[in-house]
Amino acid sequence: MSRIRSVLPVALVFALATAFLGCSDSTNPSGTPSDGTRDFQGSIDPTARSFVLKSIDSTGVGGIRIRVDLIGSNLRVDPDLLVVSLDVAVRNLGQGPLHAPGEIDIHDIAPPMVWVLNADRVDCPPRMGPGIDSRLCRFAFDYSTLLGDDLVLSPGETSGAKRWSFRVPGLTGFSFGATARFGLEPGRPRIEGTVWSDGNANGVREPEEPGFGGGTIVVNGPGLDSLVVMVPESGHYVVPVTKAGLYVLLAVPPPTFAAVRPTTPNPLQVLLPPGPDGLPESYLHADFGFANEIPPPPGEPEPVRFWEGPADSLQLDPYTLLDIRFDGPVVELELHVGFSGCGPLHPFGLYMVGGFQESTPVQANIVLSHDDHGEMCDAWFERTRRYDLTPILQEYRRIYGENGEVIVNFQAWNGEVHSFRIGGMMR
Repeated sequence: MSRIRSVLPVALVFALATAFLGCSDSTNPSGTPSDGTRDFQGSIDPTARSFVLKSIDSTGVGGIRIRVDLIGSNLRVDPDLLVVSLDVAVRNLGQGPLHAPGEIDIHDIAPPMVWVLNADRVDCPPRMGPGIDSRLCRFAFDYSTLLGDDLVLSPGETSGAKRWSFRVPGLTGFSFGATARFGLEPGRPRIEGTVWSDGNANGVREPEEPGFGGGTIVVNGPGLDSLVVMVPESGHYVVPVTKAGLYVLLAVPPPTFAAVRPTTPNPLQVLLPPGPDGLPESYLHADFGFANEIPPPPGEPEPVRFWEGPADSLQLDPYTLLDIRFDGPVVELELHVGFSGCGPLHPFGLYMVGGFQESTPVQANIVLSHDDHGEMCDAWFERTRRYDLTPILQEYRRIYGENGEVIVNFQAWNGEVHSFRIGGMMR
């Protein structure tokens, strides 16, 4: 097993050559890996198409000083989507190499309605999303794969650029803090792996099988509580860790509406034992395979699926709920819906969102996703969809270790909520 050390900087239109806060290669008194750490304060004015980044310099243990350029370009403002974006790269002006994995944490955003749209990791309280106080969250951009094949930013070398996107209500000016860290030596502890499209569904990645990006990895473990890691297009992801112990990783595929099923253990349990220095050993094969789900026979209900991200990150285009029926003995929900478009072949899917709500009995919220393909036609269509809710009871049994009763709340597109009970004496 190998180890690595970690985390990186932020940038904007002008290159800023400034000092980086460093730490010595000696043992850190706190027991954490020896990282270079540095704080920044940045601001962006979308109306003026400008931004400013100021750094706070200091010298770390042992007097090690690291200098970097923070380089930004291509500031763009989309007035229709209220999105501000720019490209960010990092140049090493110091005398020593900087090692991956490297991250930039964005925090203390003001005003708090500004939201980072494309962070690689999001650390928020449960059930938070755009429009909720972003000051309660930390957003991280991972530069590890942009440092070259050797995962090292050598003196004089510039990393690849990464696009940052912010949703800015009103396109007002906003500010943020950022913390950048970089490993001063190789071997920082981490969990990493690849999510891939398992074409033959054998649970083993073949050379011709591509990565499967767009989804998330939800991580729970020592010091990490429901940490959400975005999976890039390549499918490869990295999670820096600092403590030994048991980690549980859940891979959540993107809402592609082409149903997929896992071909490897999911959730995956990873036990990181401590090394001689007390730091955890890395685990580099936390891989997840997904294969196309075999559709149910004609006339059979589709299973409800689980979505760990915010409900509004699903495709939730308009529809009209014409009728709803629940068959308790077979735990089946039947929905008769109407919708507008150019044709009737709109994808629908039923998702449980937000996990179980602690009450007596526990509750589960479900929503119907609908993708209208952006069609502008006004033709009217109606469809009847049937969904099997048994997976909710199976998930309850997995989490709580026993059979039980669940109150299921179905929220229609217009906000109406229909509640019913499953489990208990009905099975």
